[in-house]
Amino acid sequence: MPNRSETLVITPALLRDWAHAVSGQRLVPRYGRIGFLARELLDEIPHTLATV
Repeated sequence: MPNRSETLVITPALLRDWAHAVSGQRLVPRYGRIGFLARELLDEIPHTLATV
């Protein structure tokens, strides 16, 4: 079982992956499953994180 300091290192990585995945899903209705650019995904991440 990880100790508290190991958990704090894992948590930001999980949040990053979650924000990336959810932001991509939020773009699907606008651009389809393929076709949006990295900058469009990057613009969506702050909106996704605001929902946390």
